[in-house]
Amino acid sequence: MSGDTQKAYDLTTPSFRSISSFNSYKAKFGNRVNLLAAEVVSVTCETEKCTAVVRVDARPLLGGGFGNTLTTHVDETWLLEDGHWWFFQKL
Repeated sequence: MSGDTQKAYDLTTPSFRSISSFNSYKAKFGNRVNLLAAEVVSVTCETEKCTAVVRVDARPLLGGGFGNTLTTHVDETWLLEDGHWWFFQKL
């Protein structure tokens, strides 16, 4: 929400960070939308994996015919590795 791309990158799995640099992550995900709000709607967990459904309100930076705010739901996968929870980022 704060726009701190470094903090978001730091939450990704160590395996993702080993093959994707911060600069490539920032170029791909860094400044595409202005997040206005986010709310966890539900969480389902297994032993070392949780899936969270998150409602997100955002404003596209490029504008367009969508209006001022877009609301959507995204599925986030979190993995437990070495005693820490990490966000699973698809390549």
